[in-house]
Amino acid sequence: MPIPSRRLRALATTLLSIAVLAGCGSGGSSAAKATTTTVDAAAAKAALTARLLTPADLTTGDALDAGWEAGDVSKGVDIKLPACVQEAEAAHAATGAETRLVTKSSLHLPSLQEDLSTFGAGGAATDLASATRRLDGCTPTFVFQGTPATGAISRLPFTVAGADASAWRTTVTIAGAGVAITNVHLVKGNTELSLIHVDLGSPDVTALQGLATKALAKLG
Repeated sequence: MPIPSRRLRALATTLLSIAVLAGCGSGGSSAAKATTTTVDAAAAKAALTARLLTPADLTTGDALDAGWEAGDVSKGVDIKLPACVQEAEAAHAATGAETRLVTKSSLHLPSLQEDLSTFGAGGAATDLASATRRLDGCTPTFVFQGTPATGAISRLPFTVAGADASAWRTTVTIAGAGVAITNVHLVKGNTELSLIHVDLGSPDVTALQGLATKALAKLG
């Protein structure tokens, strides 16, 4: 027996309503998942940021030593740094965090930049290998107030207990002053830690190893 057209219309309306409601439910679930993912990512970044070095971690308490504060040593300075000695949060890292610190002095030197990146299994070692190729193949050319200056870079003997450690020292003369830039990379598990230390002269390697050890200890 044929189904009356009005019943067919009612059935179609009911099925359409169910489909719309199901779609709304699915969209709501996706939105909830996206919100949860965003919240989780923000929490992970906040937790990693809390493990970065702070001015309090670096201040010695000695009245003869300059204190530390947040700041960028190159801000307001007419200088172009070579890309191969610059560090940043790894683009493919699961989570990343960065801090830049300077001393409370006229030149803001020494200065320290720290980047932390967490990865999936094997990712930290892969990123370290990439950084090693970049720094080993670096030809550091600086431009200060329009004048280029080419520096020299070499591996630096560097040991930090509890991590795979590698370091490079770049030296260059800018405006008549000898500047040393030290890049340090540490890998502990799935976390990579990088430091850029900038100062005049030849900074003591043992002191830099102490800074790296302090940064590593904050990872827990």
